[in-house]
Amino acid sequence: MTNAEPAFPAPREGLDRLLRLLVQKNGSDLYLSANSLPVVRLHGICVPASSKVLGASDIVQLLALLVGTQRAQALQAPDQLHCVVTLDDIGQFRVNAFFQRGFLSLTLRPIAAQVPHLETGQLAPALRDLAMAKTGLLVISGGAGTGKTSTAAALLDYRNRQTSGHILTLEQPIEYQIEPKKCVVNQIGIGTDTASWDSAFEGAAKRACDVVFISEIHDAASARAALQLAQDGMLCVITMNGTSAGQTLNRLVQVFPAADRPAAQTQLSQCLKAVVVQRLARTKQGQRAALCEILVNGHTSGEIIARGAFAELDHMDISYYPGSLSFRHDADRLLSQGVVFDKDENALSNVLGNSVMPVWGSSRFVDSKDAGTGVAGSADKASSPITLSIKS
Repeated sequence: MTNAEPAFPAPREGLDRLLRLLVQKNGSDLYLSANSLPVVRLHGICVPASSKVLGASDIVQLLALLVGTQRAQALQAPDQLHCVVTLDDIGQFRVNAFFQRGFLSLTLRPIAAQVPHLETGQLAPALRDLAMAKTGLLVISGGAGTGKTSTAAALLDYRNRQTSGHILTLEQPIEYQIEPKKCVVNQIGIGTDTASWDSAFEGAAKRACDVVFISEIHDAASARAALQLAQDGMLCVITMNGTSAGQTLNRLVQVFPAADRPAAQTQLSQCLKAVVVQRLARTKQGQRAALCEILVNGHTSGEIIARGAFAELDHMDISYYPGSLSFRHDADRLLSQGVVFDKDENALSNVLGNSVMPVWGSSRFVDSKDAGTGVAGSADKASSPITLSIKS
């Protein structure tokens, strides 16, 4: 009796090929789940990357290759693991390991080798002024996978190259490594460099910082720390999930106990510098371009925030606010640079309103048997494992 051929005969080779594919095609995520095909997300669209289904043991093997056997075997439901790994000659990836229906699953997201530059024109020039702010709370929001962390890193690196000072980041895990230029840069990983978020917040105010970046606002303690740092005379940059300025700020206040929310609203109205909301819009080439809306805090918005009427912020005409920027005006900027959005003149209402979701039309594998998890094919086949046509 012979053993059946395993679904994943060469784990190390297969993993490398899948991750090379992800980087090569400028994909944003790789999904590895038990009893499913490996899937890559290309420009927002999920496409199978192999013709072979992964087994439960395959996922455990892959996690062991990424984080080590001991750490992988120690992970048991209902726990999850969130970390960054670096693979030679491939790149750096953010790894999230979690359980679903009792089986281990992995999501991997590539981290760009270089911090994005604000000067390239891909991001709104108005962000440069915010990066140089002396004090206040700067909130960068958007949906999952819209590039909030990349934009935050671009802001920090821009300031790092423009002026002297001390930049402190509190992250779990550290993604972009910001090399000191004109600034002293200290990056603290929660769970590796310090025991907890609480211990990181406790010491932040004592380190003579000009800028503090908090990568995650997840509870009242983190929100309270962000507001306090901003009121203490530093620029505090945070990222949050949210699709509009009003929704984002409402979420920030809602993490506080009900009795503390009025005081939090007052604090927020006084120390908020701006809210940057980022979205991705599809272009004719199938790729996505980052658009942002910037609401700079002023007298009217401050009064609205103090009252907690956050929905009113999303109905304001922010074009009258100095330094503010609407999605429409940011789209006009990209159009003037030659970017052509999908759906022609209706692109903004479709993409920004999320009323139209394109679907993937076709994909092909390296060969009829496998596209990344088995024995490698010829070099020319491996160079373009997936073709993709987009239908709207």
